Parts: sequence; C-alpha cells; structure tokens
Amino acid sequence: MAAGIVLAIVLVGCGGAIDETTSPTVETGEQADTTQATVPEPSPTLVTESTEASTTTSTVVTLREPLDVAMEWIIAFEAGDVETFQRLMHPDATANCLNCGYDRQETSYFVQFGEGTADVADSRLLALGNGSLNAECNALGAVVTCETRRSTDFGHFNADGEPTLQWNATYELTVENGLITRRILTDNEGSAVDSAKLADYERWLMTNHPEIHGELFAFGTILLSTDEQFTNHRQYVPRYWASR
Repeated sequence: MAAGIVLAIVLVGCGGAIDETTSPTVETGEQADTTQATVPEPSPTLVTESTEASTTTSTVVTLREPLDVAMEWIIAFEAGDVETFQRLMHPDATANCLNCGYDRQETSYFVQFGEGTADVADSRLLALGNGSLNAECNALGAVVTCETRRSTDFGHFNADGEPTLQWNATYELTVENGLITRRILTDNEGSAVDSAKLADYERWLMTNHPEIHGELFAFGTILLSTDEQFTNHRQYVPRYWASR
C-alpha cells in the first residue's frame, strides 16, 4: 500500500497501508517467489443449452459480461470466499500492485507470496471486520475499473464513530471469455486497518485463549493464510467485540 506493509506471508497485499505506528501487521510477501502456488480449476466460461429434435441438435452459447464477472469477484472477495474469487481468475492471469510500498513487476497472479497470496489474507481480514469495498465498477470493453473505499470494524473511526482514514484503491480487472486475465490494484490513499485494534485483539486472544494464540498470530502479525486460521479467527473475533 501507499505506506507499504511489512507482513509475514500475505495481505493487504498489495494494498492498504496499515497504520505503521502500532503492531501487529498482516501477513504478506515482500518479494515474489518463483514457485507457483496451487492454481484452482477455472470456473466454466460458457453456459450451453442443447435441444435435440429427432435428427437435429442446436446449442446456445452464452458468454458472461465482464462487469458481471468482476462484480462476482468483488462480492466473493468481500466475503472472504477465496475459492470463488480464485476460480474466477484465469490460470495464467497476471497481477500487480501500484503505489504499494514495494517494487514488484507484474507477474503471475498465482505465484507463491505474490498478489494472489496477498488477496487471500486481505479478503479474509476484510470479512473478519464485516467489511465492504463499497465498490463502484464500470466496464469499458473487457476492462472493468472498480473504485473502492473500504469500510471495516477493524478500521479507523473518529470521535463520533464515523469511519475515517478509509483506504481508497482502484481495482482494474480484465475479463476475457468469462475469466479474469489481469488484476491491477492501485493504492490511492488511506489505511486498510487500524493496527491498534488488531494489537488489542491479539492481547485479548493471548489473555483469554493462550492455547490458540500461537496459531493465529506470529510476531505481532495476524495469520490468515490457511482455511483453519480463518475459521478460528471467525470463532474468536465476535467474542472479542462482545467483550469491548
């Protein structure tokens, strides 16, 4: 993100500057690994309907509009539904994050510790905070541009309880034959989360559930790379908010 994020495995990956005055951070990779991460099977790109009458068969092929594909990706991202938004990515999709505090070339979305990995943790952290990208998307041919202004319970709020310092970012998604072939994220301004709140959550977890703390945080970094970590956080975060 603008201020850059020093994270252990993923996140706010490419984007969202986290308040740097307080730990913890969110996992991410600083440099792209050349190892390929597991690439999910792509979603079907065609919907076919066949009708057969005696000796003839007709097939109707329907391609999804780029805007529809992009909006499904955004909705899945907000829900922390990694399986769905990854299946909407083409296996050979490329990605990059601009103004994100590190120098990375556009490369495969599914490179380990790359933009795809960052999206996993970013998406899950957003979902943990009941968050939304509040996206406004427009399509120009195959390219869908989504202007976002993030809201999350883990974000900054002013004295009146109104969101402030929200992270503004632009997602540019190129859609071809029903799959996203390119994802470019541009960090404009703001913070993805309030690090002080994440630090408070970690202290609460360490005090009340020390047996699980080491599996969910490491060196002040919230861990969200696995399904099990995400499931456990979803169990404890509501309890944390209830105690506040």
